[in-house]
Amino acid sequence: MRPAAATIASFGAACGRRSPTRDAPRPPRGRISGPFRPARWPEWGDWMIVGRVIGWFLLFCALVLLGWDAVSSLDNGTWGFAVLGQRWFEVDQALGSFTLNTLQAGIERNISVGLWDNVFAPVLLWPAVAVFLVPGLVLVLLFRRWGGGRTQRRFSGKR
Repeated sequence: MRPAAATIASFGAACGRRSPTRDAPRPPRGRISGPFRPARWPEWGDWMIVGRVIGWFLLFCALVLLGWDAVSSLDNGTWGFAVLGQRWFEVDQALGSFTLNTLQAGIERNISVGLWDNVFAPVLLWPAVAVFLVPGLVLVLLFRRWGGGRTQRRFSGKR
C-alpha cells in the first residue's frame, strides 16, 4: 500500500501538475541554502591571503623582538636572545595583566598538568625570536604565489 502523499503526488503528475516537493530545484549537495548562506564561499586564493598576512605579522613580531633583544643587550653589555617566557612576563608586567599565570592555572586545572609541563613550559624556554620567526617564514613560504611570474602592470610607464 502506498502512502497518501505518494498517491497524491502521482495523481497530480498524471493530471499534468507538478509536485512542489518532488519537482522543485534542490540546492547542490554539501552547500548551505537559506538565509544563513554566505554570499560566496571562500576560495583557495582567500586562504592564501590570510596565510600570507598571518605569516608577515609573525615576521614583524620577530623583527620587533630582535630589536628588543638588541636594545636590551646594549643595556646589559652582553649579547643574547631572551626566552619567550621572559618577554611574555615583561609584557604582562607593563600592561598590568597576568595572562601567563592565568594560562598556566587554566591549563593545569582544566586540561592536564602534563600538558603544561611537557608542552607549554619547554616552549616558553625557547628564544622568543625563533618562536615567531620560524612559523612566520613557514607561512610566508607556504602561502606564496607559486607558478608563473607576476602579472604585467598596466600603468607602469615601461613599454
